[in-house]
Amino acid sequence: MNNFQEIENFSKKKFRLNKKNIFIIYRYYLLEKNFFSEEEKNFFEEKKKIENMIIIRLKNNWLFSDLPPLEKSILFYSLYEMFLKKNFFYHKMIIDQVVNFSKSYLDNSKYKYINKILDLVRKEEIIKENLKIVLFNKK
Repeated sequence: MNNFQEIENFSKKKFRLNKKNIFIIYRYYLLEKNFFSEEEKNFFEEKKKIENMIIIRLKNNWLFSDLPPLEKSILFYSLYEMFLKKNFFYHKMIIDQVVNFSKSYLDNSKYKYINKILDLVRKEEIIKENLKIVLFNKK
């Protein structure tokens, strides 16, 4: 398969937000207990990595532990989908769907804040990836 075919196949695919997964993560943050099925464990294997991606982008006086469970869940799920599942080409689609989901469950200012955090992470991670490519190609 050549590059053109790969791009064409990609353009036919779409990302679909999985509400069930958001609520699995929500249950975890709400109850703060580890009682996962085998299927659910994969969300939390890289828990610290994902949480750190959020923490470093919070406002200076905000703590991750102070965020409401649903906000944590939405942010966690989004970053999991974008970076751990390697959905690089779906970043904007993921953010759009998550923001629309957030509008249904959160206050106006909250969904905007989630959008801002996700967009910052997306931009910074893309820059990191591009730097890696440039450095790798110099070798």
